[in-house]
Amino acid sequence: MDSFIDVTTIDLGKDIRLMEEVSRKSGVHIVAATGHWLDPSRSMLVRTTEELVELFTREIQVGIQGTSIKAGVIKVANDIEGITPFGERLLRAGARTSKATGTPISTHTWALDRIGDKQAAIFEQEGIAPSKVCIGHSDDTSDMDYLTGLTRRGYYIGMDRLQSGLPSPPGVPPPDPRRPYFDQRMANIKSLIDQGFANRVMLGTDFPIGMGLNATASLPGRDARNPDGIHFIIRKVIPALKAIGVPESAIHTMTVENPKRYFDGA
Repeated sequence: MDSFIDVTTIDLGKDIRLMEEVSRKSGVHIVAATGHWLDPSRSMLVRTTEELVELFTREIQVGIQGTSIKAGVIKVANDIEGITPFGERLLRAGARTSKATGTPISTHTWALDRIGDKQAAIFEQEGIAPSKVCIGHSDDTSDMDYLTGLTRRGYYIGMDRLQSGLPSPPGVPPPDPRRPYFDQRMANIKSLIDQGFANRVMLGTDFPIGMGLNATASLPGRDARNPDGIHFIIRKVIPALKAIGVPESAIHTMTVENPKRYFDGA
């Protein structure tokens, strides 16, 4: 692993100095994020779109948390509740910051309710190129009309919760039955590739390393489901895709060429 994109935001405990130390000691290049996730504090909740743009732009052009380390990606988030007032300001701020700085956007979505379509509508109102946006967590649905619709519009789709489709170990609640199981997620990726959309798919692992969004007591179960951690794509996903006939060229496209073009805006 040569590079790692960390989309941890300020409200999720981003520690840029820790990231710097990990990068320096491991030799892995880490791309840090600006932006915001789902749960704004009161002080963030009252920020205007313009104030959010100012914050994001400063972290991209000046540095994060008093350092000279600059963000290379913008994270925005909307979930099951849809596009809240803050969520809309966040989307518009992300789009305006991206247009001004050339920095790409990575989104958190609730794919089961096609939230990516609602995000795309706001991005298009703001005039941002779809090639600058990756609609995240898209593998949480098997709605191929939704997935191919986003790719036809020029968006990248993040198939980045793939480990969530694994069976649960004993004593751990089963995955949400509305979401596809692992084999179905692999089949959905192959279907996208077979339809000519390999150049719009990116693989990822939505797997926190140093902190968790759930209770500490739940972490052993999470780790038992995915003992490979952030190596899950390399150790499990790529072999599984090859086993169902996905060619090496498509895997290279999804894992190497697409991230490069995403950061280049192509």
